[in-house]
Amino acid sequence: MNVNAFDSMEVSGNASVTLFQGKEYKVVVKAPKKVQNLVYVSATKGKLFVKVNDLPNKNPIIFNRNTNPITLIKVFVIVPSLTNIAIYDNADFYINNHFKAKKLEIKVLDNAACNVKQLYAKEVKVSVTDNADAYFEHFNVINSNINVTDNAYLDIKNVDAETSIISTSDNASAILNGKVKQGIKTFMSGNSSIQNKVNNLRDNK
Repeated sequence: MNVNAFDSMEVSGNASVTLFQGKEYKVVVKAPKKVQNLVYVSATKGKLFVKVNDLPNKNPIIFNRNTNPITLIKVFVIVPSLTNIAIYDNADFYINNHFKAKKLEIKVLDNAACNVKQLYAKEVKVSVTDNADAYFEHFNVINSNINVTDNAYLDIKNVDAETSIISTSDNASAILNGKVKQGIKTFMSGNSSIQNKVNNLRDNK
């Protein structure tokens, strides 16, 4: 379905959402007819809301003994660009290709998970909290500010940035690999940890 233009999105409930970059604003829902009513999609005031509700307690729908019908619901979103992404509850969020943005803020909360294949941006702010997980395979940015708190976990396989600031607190943990041209600053508190394997190119001069 085509939806109104938006530059931010919120993913919640039990949603499994895959984001693609394109020239249009479009949402595709793939789900068995019996559970399509669990999917809520709305684009209002420049924000897209995607939520997948849990199964009702009465008369649960069972396809077979090994499959929870919630896992059969997939949502695909196409958008030219975004400035804000918020992922809540038990939602799963994926970018399986590259995505470009000028300025982007990503929030991953509760028990949500975020998995990004390749991100290109001038400025990125990432917040991972509660029991959430965030994984970036390629993190190509100019400036980034990353905050990981509570029991959250962050893993960046390949960061390529000008500058980067990362802080962890409580029982959070983060792993960073890659290179930073102008410098990386790390801050830890509580029982948190940062495995900083980033090559600081400024120190190599």
